[in-house]
Order: sequence, then structure tokens, then C-alpha cells
Amino acid sequence: MESSEIVFVNDSHVTFKGACSREEALALHQALVCRLNELVEQKFETVELDLRQVDHIDACGCQLLALFLEHLRRHGIMPAVCLGPEVAAEISLLGFSETFSVLPSL
Repeated sequence: MESSEIVFVNDSHVTFKGACSREEALALHQALVCRLNELVEQKFETVELDLRQVDHIDACGCQLLALFLEHLRRHGIMPAVCLGPEVAAEISLLGFSETFSVLPSL
């Protein structure tokens, strides 16, 4: 499995590549905290999260992304998520469907 990478295509679009897993948790957490702070400071109303290039997500990755999404909402930022079919299936299997299904798809 390749390591995770977060690419900021533009100010309000975040693309994730690779794995969102326990092994990548520290780097993923640090990147998400930095990005959250930037989005809050710049007062964005919406953020697009593209997970179509994620090749694996585990419960830890789901938890980190769920916390990120919740913090966005608490700051008045509406997240939209785009999932590939394999990642959507993993999220469902791990019990996080509801967390991600309340979001509008891109």
C-alpha cells in the first residue's frame, strides 16, 4: 500500500491519494488540522473533499475524516465529499456510512 498524500488543488478543494489508515494517522491528522485552520481563517462556506484516489481506508482513517468533517460544520463550513466505489464500500463496512452519507456528493 502506498502512503497517503493530501493535495490541495485550490483553496476549497482537497484531494486525498493513497491510504487513509492507522499507519498514516499522524501525518493525516497534522495535515487536516493545518487545513482546517486555513479554511476557518479564510472563512470558506464550502469545502470539497475528493476521496476517489484513496486506495484504502480503515477505521482510524474514517474517524479522522469524520472529526475533520464535524469541525468544518461547527465552523459553518459545509463539506461535500466524492467517494469512489471501493472506498464507499470500505466506509460502509466499517459502519461510517451515516457520517459520510449526510454529505452532498460532488
